[in-house]
Amino acid sequence: MKIERLIDLILGMYKKHLNIEKKQEAILKYSLTVLLQSIIGYTLTLGFAWIFDIFWPALMIIITFSVFRSFSGGAHCSSPLNCELYSVISVNVLAFISKFISLDYQYVMPIAISTMLFSFWAVAKYAPADTPAKPITDPNKRYRLKKYSLILLCIWSTSILLYFKTVHKGNMIILASSLGLLFQSFSITKLGYAFWKGSDELLNIIQMKRGGRVC
Repeated sequence: MKIERLIDLILGMYKKHLNIEKKQEAILKYSLTVLLQSIIGYTLTLGFAWIFDIFWPALMIIITFSVFRSFSGGAHCSSPLNCELYSVISVNVLAFISKFISLDYQYVMPIAISTMLFSFWAVAKYAPADTPAKPITDPNKRYRLKKYSLILLCIWSTSILLYFKTVHKGNMIILASSLGLLFQSFSITKLGYAFWKGSDELLNIIQMKRGGRVC
């Protein structure tokens, strides 16, 4: 069953039992779309991660990426299918790097600290990063989202620094979280938007050459 048909089926059940206005229906449809896309994307991503024995770093990347993305925003693909493919590829590549890169303290700490500094710059300059399809026009909302992004980043940074101060060694999960945050922070920059757009167009071309339909 296509995701659009599933959403219409769920909406039909809601409308059957509740009196929903057009505006409420649109909001509910958008929320269901985001929820179902996230569930499908995360399930596929973690499924491949489990097969390749990189489940835990992949899970940490997803958690870090998703939590920060909920406040700071970022670039999106043009279709649910592209989002799912992009998630599977990018998260698992980063998880592979987290697992197989040297976990020595002298490598992990500079990566984490560099990520921290870059993220503070990106969030201060670009967050919240919206899209033309769903612009954030309320200045108060923009202020709140930026503030929450910075607070969350401060909590993450403090936790990482305390870890390095007390443990004095590298860690695969710390590295995975750092790469997840780095990828998310990159996604809100102008270069990140351009990279997302190029990757999205490449996925569309691949699907067309394979005879598939871009959803």
